Amino acid sequence: SSSTAPASPSPPPICFGAPPHSSTIRWPPRPQEEDLSKILGSTCSSPERYRSRGDHSDDSGFESGDSGGSDGAGGQGGAGKRTAAGSPVPSGPVVTLDAMAPSAPEVLELLEFSSCFESSNLRYALYSVEDAAYDLILDNDVHTRGHTQWFYFAVRKGRPGQTVRLRIINMSKAKSLYRVGMRPLVWSEARAAEEAAAAATAGGPALGEWTRHWRGAASRLWQPAGSRVRYHRTPPRSEMRGFSGEGYTLAFDLTFGPGHRSSSHGSVAGDVVFIAMCNPFTYSNLRENLRAIARDPVTGPLCKYRCLCGTLGDLRCDLLEISNWSVSKTHKKSVVVSARVHPGETNASWIVHGLIGFLLSPGPEAQVLRNHFVWQIVPMLNPDGVVCGNYRCGLCGVDLNRQWRHPSEALHSTVYNLKRVIARSKRRSALCMYIDLHGHSRKHGIFSYACGQFGKEDYRRFTVRMFPKLLGMLTPEFEPNNCRWHVGKGKRGTGRVVVAKDVGLTETYTIEASFFGAAVPKEGAASASAGGQAASAGGGGGGRRRGAPRGGGGGGRA
Repeated sequence: SSSTAPASPSPPPICFGAPPHSSTIRWPPRPQEEDLSKILGSTCSSPERYRSRGDHSDDSGFESGDSGGSDGAGGQGGAGKRTAAGSPVPSGPVVTLDAMAPSAPEVLELLEFSSCFESSNLRYALYSVEDAAYDLILDNDVHTRGHTQWFYFAVRKGRPGQTVRLRIINMSKAKSLYRVGMRPLVWSEARAAEEAAAAATAGGPALGEWTRHWRGAASRLWQPAGSRVRYHRTPPRSEMRGFSGEGYTLAFDLTFGPGHRSSSHGSVAGDVVFIAMCNPFTYSNLRENLRAIARDPVTGPLCKYRCLCGTLGDLRCDLLEISNWSVSKTHKKSVVVSARVHPGETNASWIVHGLIGFLLSPGPEAQVLRNHFVWQIVPMLNPDGVVCGNYRCGLCGVDLNRQWRHPSEALHSTVYNLKRVIARSKRRSALCMYIDLHGHSRKHGIFSYACGQFGKEDYRRFTVRMFPKLLGMLTPEFEPNNCRWHVGKGKRGTGRVVVAKDVGLTETYTIEASFFGAAVPKEGAASASAGGQAASAGGGGGGRRRGAPRGGGGGGRA
């Protein structure tokens, strides 16, 4: 059974990019004490147990071969499941206990997890009694057996100042930026409420809707958090329900803040925190943004947006066109930009969000770009996967960025229709560039991939390198050494390669932005900054990134 809906209306979002308020999401019902007593009294006969092997008791290593995690376990309520269409359905309690079981009052003190909201991903949580840690299992991409890398979930019932160990034990990638200093991002509901109250006292909310969308407040409230962060191979353990025991573990300590203080009687309520791999950018965020653009009397006349097509999940895939429509299109060129074909690469959405904001701004550079180009932007090429909380695939269970050669109009409709838009623009000799925006989980900085394998005497060898060269000159975070000019193995079906080889456009690029930001040289050593991590997702953080002042906020230049 699901929890009842809140009686009072939900509070408005604090800023653009904020997670849903905890009162609006579903939390799995906690078992009653008498039910727990019955369950705990029969753990020895339970057929599904999370047994202790005793061969690994520590998760302190960085290397993939290091041991990690403890294997004795208690049980905790499930975090919630999502249907194939992306609708969250709260699961019942998952109680998988070993002989070392806690008492009923101890179980009632455990944290509560929920992934019953848009773009979230957490299948269930298990509590390890042996070392007081929570083992978390991510959901596979819909209709697949893997791609478990993106995570986004909520946690509550933590006491002020309490530190807990969280371990996501079925991550799919062997290499990760978590090995070199990257940390999960955390949104504290109590801290956000305090900052909103302070802004209201100072008159901050009178900034207007446009400023609320492009100010970057969400990037300041999503902060890197967690100590003793470790990323290593998940140790062997007996099979658990829905998880074979293979994969990699991300482990970290999370400390809860002071929580909410009630103004009526002065009591302190526990904080609710949201934990994510990168700053979330949901389908609802996109729809809200597009509606704000259309309503604004300044930006509305500069834009035309329409539904490119529908999706398998019956969602809209929008195409936004930006230009100065009072100037004739006769001599204008067209630039096509797409993002978020991989749902878990949320920083790509923040980059295209910043690009839209820049193109609609009153600055002289934006005016020149509107006067000479028609910008055709598909901000979210895989809305189904975004809603479902997938990392890489759509509802049909395949990577849409491998279907460009022969896309199905029924199964890969967004790719099919965008390819038609590109081909039609190329036939009219109007298309001058195609840019596909992505996020990268293993490298630092911003860099590009292009099809540039031309002979030294071929002029295209130089023209294809011109745009990355300009990016490197203008953007301190751009890493020219990470750029690639050849077609790698298995890349023939990607948008970049198909547009270059089949459509015939040389200037076609994949722009990759690191989840962790740019590398910052430190007196002979290179390290990554926490501020860069937040900047790669559209805003600054608490550290320092190359090209930004110490403690800087605001959006990244990409």
